[in-house]
Amino acid sequence: KDFGAKAVIAIGGGSPTDAGKSVAILLKYPEMNANDLYEFKFTPKEAVPIIAVNLTHGTGTETNRFAVVTLPEKDYKPAIAYDCIYPTYAIDDPVLMAKLSPKQTRYVSIDAVNHVIEAATSKVASPYSVMLAREVIELVTKYLPKAIENPEDLEARYFLAYAALMGGVCFDNG
Repeated sequence: KDFGAKAVIAIGGGSPTDAGKSVAILLKYPEMNANDLYEFKFTPKEAVPIIAVNLTHGTGTETNRFAVVTLPEKDYKPAIAYDCIYPTYAIDDPVLMAKLSPKQTRYVSIDAVNHVIEAATSKVASPYSVMLAREVIELVTKYLPKAIENPEDLEARYFLAYAALMGGVCFDNG
């Protein structure tokens, strides 16, 4: 059945955006379900357009073709990567991130660093992914303390969001 969706608007951090990517695929394949998708029972070629409104500066999922979910009943956390789930639009507005607590600010920024380390040290890392990883780590090192000290520092939030965005590109290319 066609649900007539024109687009999926994913609002939040990495998990809500990844869920939105999954929904965008499943709206094009209504005969399938999330388990089918994450157990690789089909290979999607299309999805409805995705608009990602980012509320954190961590995963960078708004710039890549990856989505991850947890299947708790199987104790399994698979990732999918399909070109059809690149978001059509991404909104990374630092004002939307200014109310993150210092703890959440720290966690999501560390997530961005973890992703680029993974991308830069993978078997398919390239000079490009290594360069992006270095830049992300430098930006987080410079701006994370400022955002923790003053959560409403929009310049710090901007550069942390930019670092996460680059982290998503790095992950996509490494």
